[in-house]
Formats: sequence, structure tokens, C-alpha cells
Amino acid sequence: MVLGISEAPQTVSFASMAQRQQKLVDILLNDPAVDNISSFIGVDGTNTTLNSGRIQINLKPLEERKMSATDVIHRLQQKTANVDGIQLFLQPLQDLTVEDRVSRTEFQYALEDPNQAELATYTRRMVDELGKER
Repeated sequence: MVLGISEAPQTVSFASMAQRQQKLVDILLNDPAVDNISSFIGVDGTNTTLNSGRIQINLKPLEERKMSATDVIHRLQQKTANVDGIQLFLQPLQDLTVEDRVSRTEFQYALEDPNQAELATYTRRMVDELGKER
């Protein structure tokens, strides 16, 4: 499965968001690796703004699509990149998650500390480590 997070300008109306999201869905459904899709827009427990949506993309079995989910994502990103007024961020749905937040990125990190000075120190260390080339 692939998770898509869509985002339109903040000034988008519900009707316009629905039309834009439907354009994405139509493109995605025409891909030979896609089996079916669930699409959601509007404010709910996950979408905190009207201009964001979610698309859950169920892929056909690997033996039928003959390409990895990552390769399918790259192809889908190219196909949806030119849809006017909306962006789609795709990531493979992980079997194991540590956090239940839905976001446009595959990875998120959160640091918490009641001591503000300690938090600043370790935040800087973490950012420095993440920025190093491996």
C-alpha cells in the first residue's frame, strides 16, 4: 500500500478541493500497478485543514505489477506532478510505525524535554547528526 497526502492552497473551497482530489484519483486509478483507492478530504481527526486530503492506494500483488512500491511511487509522482492547484506526496505504507501521525514525509522526529536548555542542546546535536553525509 501507498499513502498519499494531498495539499492545495489554503484558500481552496471544499468543492474545488474535491475536484482537484478527484483529478489525482483518476490519474492514479489509470496506473497498471494500482488495484484500488480510498480518498478522503475535509477536516477530521487526521486532516486538520480543509486544504489537505489523504489517498490510500492499494497496489496489485508484486507478481502482477512486477515493480517495487518505490518504483510505482516514482512513476505516480511524475504522473500527478502537473495537476493544477494540488500537490501529492507519496510514501510506502509501513508495516510498523512508532507514531500515529500522518504527514507528507516518510520520517518525522520529535524531541521533548522539560528542560529548555537541554532540549536546545540535544536538538542541535540531532540536527547536526542528521545533516551528515553517510
